[in-house]
Amino acid sequence: MKITTYQPNDMLKRIMVALIAGLLAAVALNFFLIPAKVFQAGLSGVSQLTSLLLQPVLHTGDITGWLILLFNIPLGILGWFKLGREFTFYSILTAIFLSIFTVIIPVHTFSTNPLMNGILVVCSRAWVSD
Repeated sequence: MKITTYQPNDMLKRIMVALIAGLLAAVALNFFLIPAKVFQAGLSGVSQLTSLLLQPVLHTGDITGWLILLFNIPLGILGWFKLGREFTFYSILTAIFLSIFTVIIPVHTFSTNPLMNGILVVCSRAWVSD
């Protein structure tokens, strides 16, 4: 296993990237995807679907943020041992930021059209990745 050393500001940059990624994903979830009932891929989508199914049973609001954190715990533990500590650390950090921002930012509907919301999310992700 190759161990790399980073400057202190490299770690700060990576933490800031994780923070911004969590914030942008939470904004996409709470402003576009959750209101239109459009589901993301991966654990975020599973969390959305589970939250939608549990709302009538538990009589709660949207618990997607908490479920994202809950579902990422076993993957974080597995990743820690199988993928490496550095990668897993930043992945868990991003999941924590996503969960926190998803809980803090209120769900707001810009459009009720699911297709429009899906297109807006895809366009915003393409814009951010450039």
